[in-house]
Amino acid sequence: MRTSDQIKALLGPDGLTRIENAVARAEAGTCGQIATHIAWQSDSYPEAPWKGAALGAAAACLGLFLADWSHPLWQSLSRLLAAVLGGCALGAMTGGFVPALRRLLTGSHRLAAMAHRRAEEVFLHHELFKTERRTGILIFVSLFERRAVVVADSGINAKVDPEDWDRTVSRVIESAQGAKLVEGIVQSLTHCHELLLKAGFTAEAGQRNELSDKPLFDGEGA
Repeated sequence: MRTSDQIKALLGPDGLTRIENAVARAEAGTCGQIATHIAWQSDSYPEAPWKGAALGAAAACLGLFLADWSHPLWQSLSRLLAAVLGGCALGAMTGGFVPALRRLLTGSHRLAAMAHRRAEEVFLHHELFKTERRTGILIFVSLFERRAVVVADSGINAKVDPEDWDRTVSRVIESAQGAKLVEGIVQSLTHCHELLLKAGFTAEAGQRNELSDKPLFDGEGA
């Protein structure tokens, strides 16, 4: 199954439609052009298995030391090395495949940095800057990192402080951790609509919808 299919399954049978309708509502009465993108993860984090391997080897060595200290093992060197290598392999596997441990080994700062970098890449890849009034807005959600990022074009940033988007992304993060991802995205879009109106980004006569309301996924076109 492709990752986009996995995400769609996670969103539920009506998840895509709810998000698409929420984007339309958020744009209604404003000149904002909003796109949403949901990614499974923003980076492969190759360092996590290596850190897990190091911790596994260290744990095996500590275990052997404590065991020998209480009851001398008198084992051959090959068996002791095998135990250390086993701990190393186990640590690498858990560090590479257990999401919670991968996040812990990677660190919050790097997770946030990679999600932000990936959001900027998506904004450029889909050319969300090519709106008439430079009012493109991307709400980017990265599931593994449990992060959400808002990337806004220059026309939006001229009037909306980046810190004003904190409430927008917090809705997504809290809901994602509580298994209510769609609801969080819908709420974030509602807040986005409120910010646009507050900042004076009202709709103009003859304005057209320049960006698709449908959610974007890695490997799929805009």
